[in-house]
Amino acid sequence: MYISDYFFQFYQINKHDIIDHFVTKICNNSADVIDGSIFVAIKGYSNNGINFIEDAINNGAKTIIYDDTNYIEPSYKDINLIYVKSAKVELARLLKWYYQFYPKSKIIGITGTNGKTTTSSIVYESLKTINKKVLWVGTGGIKSSINKIEKVIESTNTTPDIVKIYRYIYKNYYDYVIMEVSSQGIAEGRVLGINFNVVTLTNITQDHLDYHNTMDNYAFTKARIAFNLTEEDFLIVNNDANYASLFENASLAKLKTYNSGLKSNKCTITGKIIDKSFENMKIAIWKNKECFEIVTKLIGNFNLDNILAAYLILDSLGVNKETIIKCIEDFKPVAGRMNYFDLNVNNKHINVIVDYAHTPDGIRQVIQYFKEFTTNKIIVVVGCGGNRDKDKRHKIGNIATELADEVYFTEDNSRNEDVNEIISQIISTTNQKNYKIITNRQLAIERAISNSNENDTILILGKGAERYIVSENIINFSDIEYVKSLNNKNE
Repeated sequence: MYISDYFFQFYQINKHDIIDHFVTKICNNSADVIDGSIFVAIKGYSNNGINFIEDAINNGAKTIIYDDTNYIEPSYKDINLIYVKSAKVELARLLKWYYQFYPKSKIIGITGTNGKTTTSSIVYESLKTINKKVLWVGTGGIKSSINKIEKVIESTNTTPDIVKIYRYIYKNYYDYVIMEVSSQGIAEGRVLGINFNVVTLTNITQDHLDYHNTMDNYAFTKARIAFNLTEEDFLIVNNDANYASLFENASLAKLKTYNSGLKSNKCTITGKIIDKSFENMKIAIWKNKECFEIVTKLIGNFNLDNILAAYLILDSLGVNKETIIKCIEDFKPVAGRMNYFDLNVNNKHINVIVDYAHTPDGIRQVIQYFKEFTTNKIIVVVGCGGNRDKDKRHKIGNIATELADEVYFTEDNSRNEDVNEIISQIISTTNQKNYKIITNRQLAIERAISNSNENDTILILGKGAERYIVSENIINFSDIEYVKSLNNKNE
């Protein structure tokens, strides 16, 4: 494909008016450029792409696209320097043009404050089980399954940029691509131009207001993922979610809805927990006036919602009911999501849960779930991340101290902030006195366990499967591995 084809198609620029070349690659990172590449200079938070234009040209870029009006075009021989209104939009348009003749996969996008990882993982594992070629793009990395052989393509804790997403989607043909889609990813154009076939909203509760400022902005940003769905596509919405109607009215797609607790008989599917324990729960699901039961290793009210969402996604893809049920029953909890440890320390038995819950609603739901069937104390270990939404800190403090019997406030990726200042904000509005402050996370967990009694339940919240603490330095520490080590010491 030649650059002249692109500019004639979208801008009616004649090939004689530009320096034509065969397009070998589209890049937004100068280090990835090869001879014949197009380099799009994106202005980011810490770096501006125009500062890397010379590097890109030295590496072989033949066309440079930029939107920074402060950039003064030097005189380069045989190089196209093109100014556009939005480099991000142009990058998405270029990528869509470049990959237009590649085979198309069905693309499933899952968005929501909580539940994205578990819901997408259920769908991924289910499609893998029935031998589909599947790519999973999540905040925890990128992996694929072809002929049931799984390959970890990238292991990161950030959503990849749009160039990587397009490259991964089209590098190999996949039957299905499953993507966790964050609000920041939508706002920053990382999924711009991607044609989703199924979009799912799990829920919208307070998070990322440091980025979006208001809940309305946050919700509207998420709803943008549904705008381009067609009548042939599917939109799946949690009917209980805040802003559910915003999503339902944002698309022409076929609408499927779900809720838990039998709150409405107008939903496509609904479910209820009928038995629960630390290790599993039994749920009843109603669909088309038919009721069936599933015993799942997933626990928690929100995991019922995740199961219902995953069921509707798989149903929309044509997977039969019996297969869906078996896949859900076989599915093991995602690392760091409601992981249960039957701990024996100092001749006493303790129930320990490690979970990623880090929002007010997520923390409330975790504590309330265990309060419903445990008789002994519930002890919570939790903190709040630095350089993130400060408004949720006091809310988390209130929820934890009001619902739990004891709370240990501690470090949770304080980043560039003082952990003591973060904790002072967490406890600023609580009237309870049932908390302790131990900034060292390992020590806080250790004290929570040593001060507990037989059959108490300890909820270690906020970091899930993360293997490090980000403060002034990066400290290697895993909640999961530390809890496991305590059991090993007592075997």
